Amino acid sequence: MEHRSDTGGAGRWRGGCTTRRAYRVLYEEATCTVIAERGRVAPAGVLGGEAGTCFTSTVERGDGRREILPAKGKQAVLAAGDLVTIQPAGAGGYGSPLERPVDLVLEDVVNGYVTAGAAEASYGVVLAKDGRSVDAAATARRRAKSGA
Repeated sequence: MEHRSDTGGAGRWRGGCTTRRAYRVLYEEATCTVIAERGRVAPAGVLGGEAGTCFTSTVERGDGRREILPAKGKQAVLAAGDLVTIQPAGAGGYGSPLERPVDLVLEDVVNGYVTAGAAEASYGVVLAKDGRSVDAAATARRRAKSGA
């Protein structure tokens, strides 16, 4: 299982990020049925918050082929060596991302919840070259340009 950056919708209160799990089939044959929510429509953001991400699920076959499993009801027959990957939906954000305090956005980047690119694109926060501090002047310009 691994944490997935940029899966929670941007907002004054960022939506919760999701994880991704992978399962290797060890039996000669197995079946898999996916029953999940938010496979077509991502969780919405509220009051200016951005949407989270949709549920995804794939099967990577032993021969390298890759299949997408829909969120509802399709049964797949799996073989030994196949890899099933499941990523639940990420939650939507609440409030304008430009209202999220800069120090919290930096903390999100340092902790891996948000990438540096998303910090700038969604939150208007520009990181310094070290990637662990904020370029205050560039952030002020970026947020002013974005309407914060």
